[in-house]
Amino acid sequence: MAFRDCQPELLPGAKNAVETCLAVQAGEHVALIADAESSAVAASLAAALQNVQATTNGIIAGGLWSPAAARRSGAGAGGAGKKRTLEFWR
Repeated sequence: MAFRDCQPELLPGAKNAVETCLAVQAGEHVALIADAESSAVAASLAAALQNVQATTNGIIAGGLWSPAAARRSGAGAGGAGKKRTLEFWR
């Protein structure tokens, strides 16, 4: 499964992150992990990674517990009662 369509306004920042901040080189292997809320950002990063010819494996993690998600939803530790899913793509 691919991340949803990237937003053009995010591409310059993604390019800067990949090429300047992270200095990803052609042929490097990159794991890209995102949740559904950040999939537009992840899609932009994936496009920038593709432009530098990095090998990218992406994961959309849905319903997994995190402290930030718990604060947003008001759920306690472990996100009791929530469905947990992982979707992988290459």
